[in-house]
Amino acid sequence: EALASLTPIFANEIPWKESFQFSHKVEYQFIRNTVLQMRDHPEQFVNDSKIAHYRLQLNFLAYSLKVNQTLDEASEYLRRCIKYDDLDYKTVIELEQSLPPEKQLSAWTMFLTNGTGRTLLGVMLPLQNGILALENCTIARVRMLQAALALRQYYNANHTMPASLANLVPAYLRAVPVDPFDGQPLRYDAAKGIVYSVGTLLKDNSGSKYLKMSKDDPDYDDPMNDNEQPTLQLTFQNAPNGAAAR
Repeated sequence: EALASLTPIFANEIPWKESFQFSHKVEYQFIRNTVLQMRDHPEQFVNDSKIAHYRLQLNFLAYSLKVNQTLDEASEYLRRCIKYDDLDYKTVIELEQSLPPEKQLSAWTMFLTNGTGRTLLGVMLPLQNGILALENCTIARVRMLQAALALRQYYNANHTMPASLANLVPAYLRAVPVDPFDGQPLRYDAAKGIVYSVGTLLKDNSGSKYLKMSKDDPDYDDPMNDNEQPTLQLTFQNAPNGAAAR
């Protein structure tokens, strides 16, 4: 009964997109306030006590910070982030790598006409690859939990594990959960008792590297924490009276 009461909670997709869009809007406001502060009060951003050096820094800041251009580039970057929320991780990485260097925040920009603005954006804006990896790992872990709850219900009813996650549809799942990293169904290995995502590796390594490690190994971590291949281990198929999943 407790398991049945939990299942509806995870049956519907969590509104990730709305949360991410809100965070992008907050980021833009923070960047805008910082850029305007640098324009209106540049003396707060230089600290050389020598007058000649102080004036040189102020002049350099005035020359190398283009307010409108910086805000336009920040807005364009965050609009790309919002658009990417509808795409899987692999597609986003391919799109970002196809951009010209001047569109990539990782490019060397100190000597461009908007060098300070570009450098500021490179520091303040999260790198697209990094934030997408964290977002997709979170989504993948929730979807793995959805699959684990359905697997437990199937096991309770049939006293065996299904050969495929597709066997859970439609009785226990509306559809097989999708891996946000490559847009394919989550991976499942009945023999190993695991559900996993291809993660940032973007290739199937049959589960987390930590599965092959001893828990006494100093480098060991919970396979669910492995961003390269997040993996949920199932335990109930070997211990019917034990925990559902860990």
